[in-house]
Formats: sequence, C-alpha cells, structure tokens
Amino acid sequence: MAISLQSISKTKGMQAPRILIYGTHGIGKTTFAANAPNPIFLFTEDGAGQLALDSFPLLKTYEDVISALNALINEEHDFKTVVDVEKLH
Repeated sequence: MAISLQSISKTKGMQAPRILIYGTHGIGKTTFAANAPNPIFLFTEDGAGQLALDSFPLLKTYEDVISALNALINEEHDFKTVVDVEKLH
C-alpha cells in the first residue's frame, strides 16, 4: 500500500458526554449530578438546598458564566465534571 499526504484524514476524538436532567422541583436533579466524578457547579439561581457542593459564587450575568468557564479552562484544578444548573421558565 502506498502512503501519501493525500491519505491523511481527521479522526474524531472521544467527546465528553452532555446530559440534560429534567424534572420537577425537589426530585433530586442536583443530588444526582453531585454524584458525578469531582463535580463543580455553576449556579445562576439559588437552588442547591442543603447540599455541600463545590461551586462558584452565584453567577448573575453572562460575563460571570464566561469568567467561571475561563477559570476552569486556564487554571489547574481537580474537577472532572462541570454541572450547569438552569431553571427553565
């Protein structure tokens, strides 16, 4: 088989799963997410209840969310799961 530069192709790497959890208030969505590997929570509204979770301060603006994501991208940490908690109205 002849190998040439024309035989180069892009391969797909493994992507992290993206999961949407939907349910009524108090059903255990946040508790479920808290069992993911080393989670960090991004809250845009209060709602963690009595759970002790690693999270940024309440993210009130789009810029706050982007800043938190940039910190996770650019700074050393041991978190393996990013959990974004949103309420659909």
